[in-house]
Amino acid sequence: MGFSWKHFIDVANYLINNPLSNKEEAFYRSAISRAYYASYWKSKKFLAHEGKHSYTRKIKHEDLLLVLKQDYQNLGYHFNMLFTLRNSAEYNTPQFTKPVLLSARNAVDTAEIINRQVDRLIAS
Repeated sequence: MGFSWKHFIDVANYLINNPLSNKEEAFYRSAISRAYYASYWKSKKFLAHEGKHSYTRKIKHEDLLLVLKQDYQNLGYHFNMLFTLRNSAEYNTPQFTKPVLLSARNAVDTAEIINRQVDRLIAS
């Protein structure tokens, strides 16, 4: 069995719950990134399962989002929320529009929703 991208959600939770003093923001931003990539790879694998994309072929993040929005609106909605959080965490400095801890928790919650949605879609 290969690597489970869902483990990135576990890493994100660990980062949120165990930040080092004076480095909290870096831990929270990293948690957002891990939550995003757990969902990115899970969604990419799902699209390959559905015959909409090759799992081994590169796909831009924006293109993955577009396919999800067009073909799986609810999944696309949640992925867009996470995509936005990830872009803020990785590219917008120094401040978030929301506190970074709240954003990290929202990212993990959203990643868990996406993983459950994908699992339900695959099972149906």
